[in-house]
Amino acid sequence: MSRKLHRIIGISSFIFLLIFAITGLLLQHTSWLHLDQKYVPASLSKFLYGTIVHETIDYETDNHWISQAGSFLYIDGHPVPYIELNNLQGVVENETYIWVVGDNKLWVLSKQGEIIDELSFLGGLPDIATKIGRNHEGAIVIGGLRNDWLINEDIRDWQVYRRTQVSWALPARNLNMPKHIKESVLVHVNNHLINWERVFLDFHSGRLFGIVGVVIADMAALLLLFLSATGIFLWIKRI
Repeated sequence: MSRKLHRIIGISSFIFLLIFAITGLLLQHTSWLHLDQKYVPASLSKFLYGTIVHETIDYETDNHWISQAGSFLYIDGHPVPYIELNNLQGVVENETYIWVVGDNKLWVLSKQGEIIDELSFLGGLPDIATKIGRNHEGAIVIGGLRNDWLINEDIRDWQVYRRTQVSWALPARNLNMPKHIKESVLVHVNNHLINWERVFLDFHSGRLFGIVGVVIADMAALLLLFLSATGIFLWIKRI
């Protein structure tokens, strides 16, 4: 192999080596740089991944709008910290708390969105929660796979409920939701869909550009191996 061809291949593969090195260094220091907590702007996320959220799941309570978009839960358009869920199944509000069922769990929230308690079937619930509602007396009832359960305020003494019919919480029609709350939810979720750690990881592996990017990344890696091998060969030949 001629040194000229070796030089041409080396120069052409330098750009890939530079990308691998920079993205590799960034990924190595993800925790220090907080790349998993910093998010790509909505416009860039849409350009790179074609990802955008248009719809929300919304419940109207006595005094609030509770929404789910992406993996976030919102109260009146403001995200609730430390809660991630994929399926909001029901919300009711009483004089003291906001009661949220999602992903088969129960969250008890203050009116300001602070988490008072979080319960699952393996951690406090007597059943797998599927829905929530009220009976004719206004008492809160959790729907489970096996039974319905009456909730008391201390969330510890569960009683099987088989009496009057329950009015289960149902999502509100989108047209009923105030426009400014809807816009606030969509702006937030679309600016928190993709973090920079994922972008650099996909760039590093070539997945950011689909199968073509993966093939190019593989070819670049093979070229670098080829350059190393031929460089050693040319060096030995020169001795």
